[in-house]
Amino acid sequence: MKRFLGVTISTVFALVLISSTPTIGVYAEESNISDEVTEGVYTYNVEDQSESYSAVTYDVCNNAPDDNIYGDIPETAPIIVSDEQPADSDLVSDSTYDPQVIVGKDDRSPIDRPDLSGRYRNTCSLEIKRPDGVTYIGTGFILSNNAVITAGHCVYDDGEWATSIKVYPAKYGSTNPYGYATGTSFSCGSAWKNSGNTSQDWGLIRINSSSNLCGKCGSLGLRWQSGTYVDDYVSIAGYPVTYKSKTPNGKYMYKHSGKISSNTSSVLTYKDIDTSGGESGAPVVEYYQDSGWTAIGIHRGTINGKNSAVRISEWLFNYFIDNQ
Repeated sequence: MKRFLGVTISTVFALVLISSTPTIGVYAEESNISDEVTEGVYTYNVEDQSESYSAVTYDVCNNAPDDNIYGDIPETAPIIVSDEQPADSDLVSDSTYDPQVIVGKDDRSPIDRPDLSGRYRNTCSLEIKRPDGVTYIGTGFILSNNAVITAGHCVYDDGEWATSIKVYPAKYGSTNPYGYATGTSFSCGSAWKNSGNTSQDWGLIRINSSSNLCGKCGSLGLRWQSGTYVDDYVSIAGYPVTYKSKTPNGKYMYKHSGKISSNTSSVLTYKDIDTSGGESGAPVVEYYQDSGWTAIGIHRGTINGKNSAVRISEWLFNYFIDNQ
């Protein structure tokens, strides 16, 4: 078993509490079952454009994710350029709306002021520059003053690392209530980088701690469990490029909620939650009495035609905690 902050990390479940400060609490239950699991991690340094690799090993009770799922639609999306004038809300009408991950009609609702709620203020709009010069939109959520969690394809996609990522917590319109931070390095798992395994499509953005984003707007709790999440009620809030016939281009947050319909050791699937391009990296959150709204997964788009997330496993939980 692994120990962190003097507390035994659960081989059944573990929690990181939502906090308005960088202090993190950990809860645990004991188990005698453990396996040693090693996963590869690649890291890209933005300043010198260097890439490094490390093998990371933890003792965990649930085996390493063994899913090998391909055939997917990620949910970063390029900013849509329109010749039309912005409406008063800064939303621009556009006809290129793609409903590929909308179930029936679009039931998402806007979060007008995410900075006014602890549930939303640590969710971030990501402005992602790619080597081709195109700007993409993604979503992330704050882990600490040093790190932001997102989807793997937000940091590495189509064989290339992002060239820069700006992180805007609780953005609404042209207002950035907590300023922004710039990524200094990006990490993703070797299963995603080397073979495009969508069940391992997670990413981590390192940021300069001087931005004090966690101190300003808090961090979002994390949870893992080996038991099922099926029929659990969850919510996703992110920054889409499109909303119905509009193109907010990552300037506004939208949310939708529903139930987990199926899960594996590394994937959560929800068939009735609407999302669209730009929401990749958004936290999939569930409410718990002892930790409030807590992330159990990282939305990534669709996997085999279904809206899905990378499940936070025990290995991934430990990696995030050790790299906050």
